[in-house]
Amino acid sequence: MGEKIKFREYLKKIGVNSKFIYEKSTKKTHESIADKYFRKHEDLTKKLVFYYEKDSSITFAADSKEMLEIKKQFKEKVTQKDIDSYSDKWQNIVFQALIATTLSVFLTLLVVYITDYDFGFLGIFLLISLWALIIVQLLNYLIFKSTWFRRITSYVGILIFTLYLVYDFNRLEKLAAQGDESWGTAVKIAVKLYLDIINLFLYFLEILGG
Repeated sequence: MGEKIKFREYLKKIGVNSKFIYEKSTKKTHESIADKYFRKHEDLTKKLVFYYEKDSSITFAADSKEMLEIKKQFKEKVTQKDIDSYSDKWQNIVFQALIATTLSVFLTLLVVYITDYDFGFLGIFLLISLWALIIVQLLNYLIFKSTWFRRITSYVGILIFTLYLVYDFNRLEKLAAQGDESWGTAVKIAVKLYLDIINLFLYFLEILGG
Protein backbone atom coordinates (compact mmCIF):
# COMPACT_ATOMS: atom_id res chain seq x y z
CA MET A 1 0.00 0.00 0.00
CA GLY A 2 2.82 2.42 0.88
CA GLU A 3 4.59 1.77 -2.42
CA LYS A 4 1.41 2.54 -4.38
CA ILE A 5 1.10 5.91 -2.65
CA LYS A 6 4.75 6.68 -3.38
CA PHE A 7 4.23 5.71 -7.02
CA ARG A 8 1.26 8.08 -7.33
CA GLU A 9 3.35 10.87 -5.81
CA TYR A 10 6.16 10.05 -8.23
CA LEU A 11 3.76 10.29 -11.16
CA LYS A 12 2.66 13.76 -9.99
CA LYS A 13 6.29 14.79 -9.60
CA ILE A 14 7.17 13.89 -13.19
CA GLY A 15 3.94 15.45 -14.48
CA VAL A 16 1.91 12.35 -15.31
CA ASN A 17 -1.84 12.42 -14.73
CA SER A 18 -4.55 9.84 -15.32
CA LYS A 19 -8.09 9.90 -16.59
CA PHE A 20 -10.84 7.54 -17.69
CA ILE A 21 -11.96 7.43 -21.29
CA TYR A 22 -14.87 5.57 -22.85
CA GLU A 23 -14.35 3.53 -25.97
CA LYS A 24 -17.07 2.11 -28.15
CA SER A 25 -16.87 -1.61 -28.72
CA THR A 26 -19.40 -3.54 -30.80
CA LYS A 27 -20.36 -6.89 -29.36
CA LYS A 28 -22.05 -9.55 -31.44
CA THR A 29 -25.05 -11.01 -29.70
CA HIS A 30 -27.95 -13.24 -30.74
CA GLU A 31 -30.43 -10.80 -32.23
CA SER A 32 -33.55 -11.14 -34.28
CA ILE A 33 -33.62 -10.13 -37.96
CA ALA A 34 -35.53 -6.96 -37.05
CA ASP A 35 -32.84 -5.99 -34.55
CA LYS A 36 -30.13 -6.45 -37.15
CA TYR A 37 -31.88 -4.07 -39.51
CA PHE A 38 -33.22 -1.50 -37.11
CA ARG A 39 -30.67 -1.42 -34.21
CA LYS A 40 -26.92 -1.62 -33.88
CA HIS A 41 -25.80 -3.03 -30.53
CA GLU A 42 -23.04 -0.89 -28.96
CA ASP A 43 -21.26 -0.90 -25.59
CA LEU A 44 -19.12 1.73 -23.91
CA THR A 45 -15.93 0.40 -22.27
CA LYS A 46 -14.32 2.38 -19.46
CA LYS A 47 -10.52 2.51 -19.70
CA LEU A 48 -7.83 4.15 -17.53
CA VAL A 49 -5.14 6.00 -19.46
CA PHE A 50 -2.20 8.22 -18.52
CA TYR A 51 -0.87 11.38 -20.10
CA TYR A 52 1.79 14.04 -19.55
CA GLU A 53 0.61 17.46 -18.45
CA LYS A 54 2.69 19.14 -21.13
CA ASP A 55 0.93 17.16 -23.87
CA SER A 56 -2.44 15.75 -22.87
CA SER A 57 -3.26 14.73 -26.45
CA ILE A 58 -0.95 11.70 -26.22
CA THR A 59 -2.16 8.98 -23.86
CA PHE A 60 -0.75 5.61 -22.87
CA ALA A 61 -2.16 2.61 -21.01
CA ALA A 62 -1.02 1.05 -17.74
CA ASP A 63 0.62 -1.85 -19.59
CA SER A 64 2.29 0.27 -22.28
CA LYS A 65 6.05 0.56 -22.86
CA GLU A 66 5.94 4.15 -21.60
CA MET A 67 4.44 3.12 -18.26
CA LEU A 68 6.87 0.21 -17.93
CA GLU A 69 9.75 2.66 -18.38
CA ILE A 70 8.27 4.99 -15.75
CA LYS A 71 7.94 2.07 -13.30
CA LYS A 72 11.55 1.11 -13.98
CA GLN A 73 12.72 4.66 -13.22
CA PHE A 74 10.57 4.68 -10.06
CA LYS A 75 12.25 1.52 -8.76
CA GLU A 76 15.70 2.89 -9.51
CA LYS A 77 15.17 6.39 -8.11
CA VAL A 78 12.71 5.86 -5.25
CA THR A 79 12.34 2.23 -4.17
CA GLN A 80 16.05 1.37 -4.24
CA LYS A 81 16.89 4.65 -2.51
CA ASP A 82 14.44 3.84 0.30
CA ILE A 83 15.92 0.34 0.68
CA ASP A 84 19.47 1.73 0.84
CA SER A 85 18.41 4.39 3.35
CA TYR A 86 16.63 1.79 5.51
CA SER A 87 19.67 -0.50 5.34
CA ASP A 88 22.04 2.31 6.37
CA LYS A 89 19.76 3.25 9.24
CA TRP A 90 19.71 -0.31 10.62
CA GLN A 91 23.45 -0.68 10.21
CA ASN A 92 23.88 2.43 12.38
CA ILE A 93 21.40 1.13 14.95
CA VAL A 94 23.12 -2.26 15.17
CA PHE A 95 26.51 -0.57 15.50
CA GLN A 96 25.25 1.71 18.28
CA ALA A 97 23.69 -1.28 20.09
CA LEU A 98 26.99 -3.17 19.83
CA ILE A 99 28.91 -0.21 21.26
CA ALA A 100 26.42 0.23 24.11
CA THR A 101 26.51 -3.50 24.93
CA THR A 102 30.31 -3.61 24.84
CA LEU A 103 30.58 -0.59 27.14
CA SER A 104 28.07 -2.16 29.54
CA VAL A 105 30.08 -5.39 29.69
CA PHE A 106 33.40 -3.65 30.35
CA LEU A 107 31.92 -1.23 32.89
CA THR A 108 30.23 -4.00 34.89
CA LEU A 109 33.44 -6.05 34.77
CA LEU A 110 35.38 -3.01 35.98
CA VAL A 111 32.94 -2.44 38.86
CA VAL A 112 33.34 -6.04 40.03
CA TYR A 113 37.13 -5.95 39.60
CA ILE A 114 37.84 -2.71 41.52
CA THR A 115 35.38 -3.32 44.39
CA ASP A 116 35.38 -5.97 47.09
CA TYR A 117 31.61 -5.78 47.47
CA ASP A 118 29.65 -9.03 47.36
CA PHE A 119 26.78 -8.71 44.89
CA GLY A 120 25.40 -12.14 45.69
CA PHE A 121 22.32 -10.60 47.32
CA LEU A 122 21.14 -9.47 43.85
CA GLY A 123 20.32 -13.04 42.78
CA ILE A 124 16.82 -13.40 44.24
CA PHE A 125 15.80 -9.82 43.39
CA LEU A 126 16.94 -10.19 39.77
CA LEU A 127 15.12 -13.52 39.39
CA ILE A 128 11.84 -12.01 40.65
CA SER A 129 12.33 -8.91 38.49
CA LEU A 130 13.01 -11.03 35.40
CA TRP A 131 9.85 -13.11 35.84
CA ALA A 132 7.82 -9.95 36.45
CA LEU A 133 9.29 -8.41 33.28
CA ILE A 134 8.41 -11.50 31.22
CA ILE A 135 4.80 -11.49 32.51
CA VAL A 136 4.39 -7.76 31.85
CA GLN A 137 5.78 -8.12 28.32
CA LEU A 138 3.38 -10.98 27.59
CA LEU A 139 0.44 -8.92 28.85
CA ASN A 140 1.51 -5.98 26.71
CA TYR A 141 1.90 -8.21 23.65
CA LEU A 142 -1.46 -9.93 24.09
CA ILE A 143 -3.66 -7.26 25.68
CA PHE A 144 -2.31 -3.71 25.97
CA LYS A 145 -0.29 -3.52 22.72
CA SER A 146 1.24 -0.21 23.85
CA THR A 147 4.36 1.17 22.17
CA TRP A 148 5.41 3.42 25.04
CA PHE A 149 4.86 0.58 27.51
CA ARG A 150 7.12 -1.61 25.37
CA ARG A 151 9.82 1.06 25.52
CA ILE A 152 9.55 1.23 29.31
CA THR A 153 9.96 -2.56 29.58
CA SER A 154 13.01 -2.30 27.31
CA TYR A 155 14.64 0.18 29.69
CA VAL A 156 13.80 -2.09 32.61
CA GLY A 157 15.26 -5.04 30.68
CA ILE A 158 18.53 -3.15 30.17
CA LEU A 159 18.71 -2.43 33.90
CA ILE A 160 17.98 -6.05 34.85
CA PHE A 161 20.55 -7.61 32.52
CA THR A 162 23.19 -5.01 33.36
CA LEU A 163 22.79 -6.00 37.02
CA TYR A 164 22.83 -9.65 35.95
CA LEU A 165 26.23 -9.01 34.38
CA VAL A 166 27.46 -7.58 37.69
CA TYR A 167 26.00 -10.56 39.55
CA ASP A 168 27.50 -13.19 37.19
CA PHE A 169 30.92 -11.51 37.02
CA ASN A 170 30.88 -11.41 40.81
CA ARG A 171 30.04 -15.14 40.92
CA LEU A 172 32.89 -15.84 38.51
CA GLU A 173 35.29 -13.88 40.71
CA LYS A 174 34.22 -15.73 43.86
CA LEU A 175 34.49 -19.14 42.20
CA ALA A 176 37.95 -18.28 40.89
CA ALA A 177 38.98 -17.21 44.41
CA GLN A 178 37.74 -20.55 45.77
CA GLY A 179 39.87 -22.39 43.21
CA ASP A 180 36.90 -23.87 41.33
CA GLU A 181 38.26 -24.39 37.81
CA SER A 182 36.02 -27.27 36.72
CA TRP A 183 34.64 -27.41 33.17
CA GLY A 184 31.09 -27.67 34.44
CA THR A 185 31.36 -24.41 36.36
CA ALA A 186 33.12 -22.67 33.47
CA VAL A 187 30.43 -23.70 30.98
CA LYS A 188 27.62 -22.72 33.36
CA ILE A 189 29.04 -19.23 33.96
CA ALA A 190 29.86 -18.77 30.26
CA VAL A 191 26.27 -19.60 29.25
CA LYS A 192 24.87 -17.18 31.84
CA LEU A 193 27.17 -14.36 30.66
CA TYR A 194 26.31 -15.12 27.04
CA LEU A 195 22.57 -14.88 27.76
CA ASP A 196 23.09 -11.65 29.72
CA ILE A 197 24.99 -10.05 26.83
CA ILE A 198 22.56 -11.24 24.12
CA ASN A 199 19.49 -10.03 26.01
CA LEU A 200 21.17 -6.72 26.77
CA PHE A 201 22.00 -6.28 23.08
CA LEU A 202 18.41 -7.07 22.04
CA TYR A 203 16.97 -4.53 24.47
CA PHE A 204 19.37 -1.88 23.18
CA LEU A 205 18.19 -2.70 19.66
CA GLU A 206 14.58 -2.38 20.80
CA ILE A 207 15.16 1.13 22.15
CA LEU A 208 17.40 2.44 19.38
CA GLY A 209 15.12 1.00 16.71
CA GLY A 210 12.17 2.93 18.10
